[in-house]
Amino acid sequence: MIKRASRFHLGSGLKLKLSLLAFVAPLSMALASDTTQEPESTVTELDTLRVLGGQRSDLTQPTSPRTLPPRKLEELQTTDLHKVLQHIPGAYVRQEEGEGLRPNVGLRGTNPDRSKKVVWLEDHVLVGPAPYSAPAAYYTPSLLHTESLDVMQGFAAIHHGPNSIGGALHSRSYAVPTSADRENFVEVAGGSFATAKLKSLVRGATPWGGYAISLGRQQSAGFKRLDGGGNVGFEQNDIVAKLKWQLQTEHSLQLKLGFANEDSRETYLGLTEDDFFAQPDRRYAASALDQMRWQRHAIQLTHEWLLPNSSVLSTDAYSHQLDRTWYRLDRFRDSSVNLRAILAQPTGTNQLFYDVLRGQSDSSGLGANGDLFVANNERHFLSQGVQTRWIGESADHSWQGTLRWHRDSIDRDHRFDVAQMNGGRLQALANSRSIDKQNREATTAWLASLQDDWRIQNWVLTGVMRYEMAEFAYTDALNASLNKSRRDSVWVPGLGALYQLSEDTSLRASVNRAVTLAGLDAQGRERREESLNTELALKHFSGDDSWQADLVYFRNDYQNLTGTCTSSTGCASSQLDQQFNGGRALVHGLEARMANGWSAWGIWFPITLNLTSLEARFAEDFVSDSAEWGIGQIRAGDPLPYVPQFRAQLNVGAQRGAWNHDLDLSYQSETADQSAAQNRINIAAYGIVGWSTRYKFNDAWSMQFRGDNLLGKDHVVAARPFGFRPGKPRSLSLSLTAAF
Repeated sequence: MIKRASRFHLGSGLKLKLSLLAFVAPLSMALASDTTQEPESTVTELDTLRVLGGQRSDLTQPTSPRTLPPRKLEELQTTDLHKVLQHIPGAYVRQEEGEGLRPNVGLRGTNPDRSKKVVWLEDHVLVGPAPYSAPAAYYTPSLLHTESLDVMQGFAAIHHGPNSIGGALHSRSYAVPTSADRENFVEVAGGSFATAKLKSLVRGATPWGGYAISLGRQQSAGFKRLDGGGNVGFEQNDIVAKLKWQLQTEHSLQLKLGFANEDSRETYLGLTEDDFFAQPDRRYAASALDQMRWQRHAIQLTHEWLLPNSSVLSTDAYSHQLDRTWYRLDRFRDSSVNLRAILAQPTGTNQLFYDVLRGQSDSSGLGANGDLFVANNERHFLSQGVQTRWIGESADHSWQGTLRWHRDSIDRDHRFDVAQMNGGRLQALANSRSIDKQNREATTAWLASLQDDWRIQNWVLTGVMRYEMAEFAYTDALNASLNKSRRDSVWVPGLGALYQLSEDTSLRASVNRAVTLAGLDAQGRERREESLNTELALKHFSGDDSWQADLVYFRNDYQNLTGTCTSSTGCASSQLDQQFNGGRALVHGLEARMANGWSAWGIWFPITLNLTSLEARFAEDFVSDSAEWGIGQIRAGDPLPYVPQFRAQLNVGAQRGAWNHDLDLSYQSETADQSAAQNRINIAAYGIVGWSTRYKFNDAWSMQFRGDNLLGKDHVVAARPFGFRPGKPRSLSLSLTAAF
């Protein structure tokens, strides 16, 4: 595979990144990252923007998350998590369809595939469809109802099992207000590719408590063009309603209800390299029937009790149900023919199969081998539990603890239709549906965690631990001999020390064991994923909090790295959802975030910079049986899939009066689609430019214009499972917001 040169090439290798960061580090005395404040002499009608959400209290908080606060999410005006996490060092997203519907999130070297190595929380409870039984399920909380987002990395994520070696993400939905003021808004937006968004929030306090109701809808005709024509867009709806009762001074009760659904015509089928660079927004005719539909119901009941010592005891009972059907092209009848191989080498013996995919030839030209199998993958997820959190603080120490009982399950009902290409149209044959897989996985888990921070003069000493036990069970409706079960438990301790060098600067170090509570492999057992994590961090605020710098070095030394086989990595149907061992691996890197601002000509210019340098590689030789890492020999030093070595994001703003402008420059280095050198595809580095301008008419009305990928950069975001798939091309949008 010939790699095309990128117009935004910055080089690769950790040594170069270390040199760059060594140069940038002194700038931490002139730049900052979390808080940008405007000088008192500058007059503006816009509130000061918190660029990354940092606060001075972070100087003495050993496990404070990196936060994107409400004002930052409001400024970004996006439902694409990829654009949001660009503002967090150490986080990265492997895009899938270019619309942000199914972001694949990684933290500190973890494989971003389906966000399976990241713990997702919403309003403090596990929000994944089945975080123990099926961590590779497709779901992330929608930004349509997210008020703020916390990213906890490394040491800060020890509390959260089961998959938090790299970290955890915590979405906070719109909270019930405590004041009597009503906080309502309606946002309407439209833009390129017939994209439209409606978002509204109604919330307020009442004599008995309060309420918050958020509604959202987004839709698009899609930017890809299907050979022969057809619908390639999506529609998505989301609603979250909260009712809160103040029972007594010390007690409150909150009920949260949620519903969301999606209908999207997206596909795993990409393009050959030549077809991508000729027309990146093209889709082959063989993907015409692909469609995902899902709906989700959620309920959460929360009781808060303010104890006499001013600590808080919060208890949550929750139940989430997600039902998903994905109808998608899977393979040819001829099992020796692989879609990935056809698109990698579309000539010679693969030519006729390639022509069928494009609709240039009929399936009949290949006989029965020209039949296409379209998978109908139905999955039903259930996740429920009860947890209690205890949080408190005294003069010399603070603490937090969690007790949780959790149960989740996944029911798989996989069938497939036989389809044929006729006259450039893919048609499913009548009465051709066959059963492919019917099974169920269920897990019952218990978790206990505790953290205590002791303050001794300028020191903050932290001890933290998590104990987790789980029982896994697998039953197969088609073959009872495959039934299996397993019990496992883990102990995850950690120690940290923070020293406050001055009122403005602190230094922190930590070490912790990290363990992922793995599921079942083909034999009903699995080695744990284990790592020894260390961190060293420096944080600095200026005396007046007008700028800040945050530098972190981390090292995750994996004794065993595990992977889960998914269709998105190209795994065969017989291996789906199985766990594989990869042995030793080493991930280490630097994270930096800085910002500052200055005033000139009556304009306030804030500037922020986020940098991430990562080395993520296997540390020993082995033979891989998993498509996630590539089939065949893997050598020590081979890269982990889809982990960029370098990421940079620069934001330059200009604020005056009612106007606010922001210019975004983002860059991501080359990534590898698999670890094994044989058949590896290197995805070229790319840079994206975005710009937005906002005008605030008054306290009630505002308007924002946004342009993404302004230079129209054609870029590959994924090469698995089948061929090259594009990022979103140049797009423009206009939104109008009314607050009342």
